[in-house]
Amino acid sequence: MNISPNQVYNDIEKKLKIGFLNKTVIEVIENIAARAITEVRTEDSENNLACHSSVSSIMFMNGPVNMALIISMSIEEAYNIVFYLSGVEVSQLKEDNMRDVINEIANMISGKIKAQLNQMGYVYTNSHAFTIFGEDYNIFHRSKLKSIVKKYKTGTLELNLQILFI
Repeated sequence: MNISPNQVYNDIEKKLKIGFLNKTVIEVIENIAARAITEVRTEDSENNLACHSSVSSIMFMNGPVNMALIISMSIEEAYNIVFYLSGVEVSQLKEDNMRDVINEIANMISGKIKAQLNQMGYVYTNSHAFTIFGEDYNIFHRSKLKSIVKKYKTGTLELNLQILFI
């Protein structure tokens, strides 16, 4: 049975939106940072907004529908997660430690998404994560690209997630 690329996209988007994306993010953050995290509902109009943060990790997921996964958070929160994981005082940590942790979060989330999609018969390969780091920046994309935008929050942690269908 042949299905159109549009049907594949619709199937993948539906599966991501209705369940395993939120479950995946919640599991990863609860495991890596030992914090309960919940989704903060966003308006559909926010799908065209860029993540606004201080550190982001981006991974490309190549498969039947190519995607870019973007995870963003504040630098302070990334350092706090490293502190929780390592026990090393924040003042002793280096930027590389913070970059490693956000890339690991992106790697874990994309790996779980990849495994779920593989179970559905969609084979994906993931790129290595790369980091965008700075005082204040935005990540923009053409508004015509379809995307999923999610925000998660717990205490001081605010994590932004975008999946761009490219």
